[in-house]
Amino acid sequence: MRSAIVSLSLSMICVACSGGGGGGGSSPQPEAMPPANNAPTIVLASIPSSLDERQSFALDASQSDDPDSDPLTYQVEFTPSDLARLADVSAAPNWIVETSEVDQDQVATVTVTVSDGQTSVSESLDFTLVNYDRTPLSSQWGAASDSYSNANASNSKFGWSNPFSVDGYLYTLIKSAGGQGVVQQFRFLDDDFPEPTGIPLNLDITGQESFYRIPLDFAVGPDFVVHSEATGQISIFRRETNSEVSDAGQFSVSESCSIGATQVGDSTIPFEPLGLIVGTPNGLIALLNNGSPTSSPQSASRIGTFSESRIIATTGDFCRLDFNQFNTSENARYFDEAREEIVPLASALGNTVYLLEPLEVNTPSDMRLVDTAGGYMDFGSYFTALLFAGDDHTSDHQLTIVHQYFGGPVEQVDIPLPHGVPANLHVAPINGFGFASDIIVTVPETPYVYVLENISPFSEVEFTPIEYLDVGFGVIEIDQIRIESGSVLNYLVTNDGETLSLYPSNP
Repeated sequence: MRSAIVSLSLSMICVACSGGGGGGGSSPQPEAMPPANNAPTIVLASIPSSLDERQSFALDASQSDDPDSDPLTYQVEFTPSDLARLADVSAAPNWIVETSEVDQDQVATVTVTVSDGQTSVSESLDFTLVNYDRTPLSSQWGAASDSYSNANASNSKFGWSNPFSVDGYLYTLIKSAGGQGVVQQFRFLDDDFPEPTGIPLNLDITGQESFYRIPLDFAVGPDFVVHSEATGQISIFRRETNSEVSDAGQFSVSESCSIGATQVGDSTIPFEPLGLIVGTPNGLIALLNNGSPTSSPQSASRIGTFSESRIIATTGDFCRLDFNQFNTSENARYFDEAREEIVPLASALGNTVYLLEPLEVNTPSDMRLVDTAGGYMDFGSYFTALLFAGDDHTSDHQLTIVHQYFGGPVEQVDIPLPHGVPANLHVAPINGFGFASDIIVTVPETPYVYVLENISPFSEVEFTPIEYLDVGFGVIEIDQIRIESGSVLNYLVTNDGETLSLYPSNP
């Protein structure tokens, strides 16, 4: 069995001793014997008896002492040696231990040895690393079939979309080597990852922006929106060709935190060009599209330059804004955390946006809200999913689904989630053709995403038990595409910050 030893001396203290000479004629004095050395004491704080693989824990030996005030040297040994390591050796006597990935549950031992230079004492503690073995594996998705990596794509961001935008195209925003934003367009003609087309944006980015693909113009869409929450800058780009965009306006909206699109404007003519709605913690703002409202829905003139903004609500926290442009009865929803309500938004012609009757939500008091997303039960019937998480890896986590069917009673389904802090939601139909929307939860600290299939497309909320898809550690985003070859298969696309991977659905 292998072991690893890390040694560190906390301090180096040199004590200089001086001796005196006797006067003439005096008899020599016997040399004094050094005092007997007292062994140091070692005190280790408790550590977790078991924890999931790749998780960290604190190792604290700070209460160790030496009765003689001698400087102490520390050694840390792991057995087996490859199951853990110190994140920072110099942090003694308070370390963070990082554990490894294991193929099966395995017991490990950490031994700390303290020495005062003459005497050493040791203490050992055991812990169990728990291997992830989530069952059942998803019956909806197969193993990864292909992947794509790009050295400049480490800050890749998927373009946000609504549940109906499953098609043969995938869009990501990356930061080029020169700092400029570039949209990568992947067109899937078969089940291999294609080389992307680069669409440069006249915009310098940091890599931390939000990226939206929004069909402001159905003729050549999607169009692109880049939003910096740090500066409040919103940049809108009209898609001209497969390799070119034109600037359609820039706005600075203080504290802007969410973006959607809906039919809002100053015209009373049907098929109003789609405008943007921008959420803030203190109200909702519309960015108006000056495209032609008299053109047909498929006309390229339906997007112009966004040149006006208008406050349409002055109270309410609209940061959790869920865009839902295709629903006939409402166009967006937002979740007000203070009031614990989901509020639907319905736009109408003639300069109006209505806030509809709110839906009350029973939220867990010991968890924070991580993400919200919406999906369809059928045309006109919409649900909102809310993802809650506890403070750490082993805390309770919960997925809450709230649905109201054509003015009926509000349904709420609460689904506990297993270990691992969830990060975000993806909602779309797995088969790509029906209205029933399925839910996938990304959990970067585990090697899985959690899959819930919606099996009741009408009148009630009902999902299968959680299944798991093995995608490897670190997946931070998921999107979904359907190839253009006529296949009925859909594909999940995962992003771990460096590599995009493709997972086909099972027929």
